[in-house]
Amino acid sequence: MKTTYRSKVDSWLMAIILACLLPVFTLLYSDPSIVSILIAVFTLPVVGVLPFSIRYIVDHDHLIVRWGFVVSQRYPISQILSVRTTRSVLSAPAASLDRLEICFAHDSVIISPKHKEAFLRRLQEASGGRIRMDL
Repeated sequence: MKTTYRSKVDSWLMAIILACLLPVFTLLYSDPSIVSILIAVFTLPVVGVLPFSIRYIVDHDHLIVRWGFVVSQRYPISQILSVRTTRSVLSAPAASLDRLEICFAHDSVIISPKHKEAFLRRLQEASGGRIRMDL
C-alpha cells in the first residue's frame, strides 16, 4: 500500500517566502518589462512552490522522498535502523524544524511530515515493527 505524507510548513518559513516574493511583485508592478517578467517566471516557482512540493511516500518496502520538480530519493525501509526527533537546521527536504531523522547504517535523512504520528505508524507497519523509535 502506497501512502503519501506532505511536509509540515512552518509559519516562519512562510514569512521568509513572502519576504522573498515581495520584491518580485513590486518589480512586476513598477516595471512590467520582459526582464522583470523573466525574473518572476523563474523566482515564483522555486521560492513559492518548493516548500509545498515536499512529499514522503511509504511504498511497501521503500521510503521515497520527493521535493522540487524532479528530485526523488529512495530508501529501503529494511535498512532503517532508527528514527529520532530533531530540530536540526541542516539543509534537508523538510519545511519545518519539527523534524525526524531517519538513520541508516552509514547515512541519514531529515524530514518533517505534517502528520508525524500517522507517518511513524505507517513506517513501523511497513517495517514489521522492527524500527527503533527514539522519540
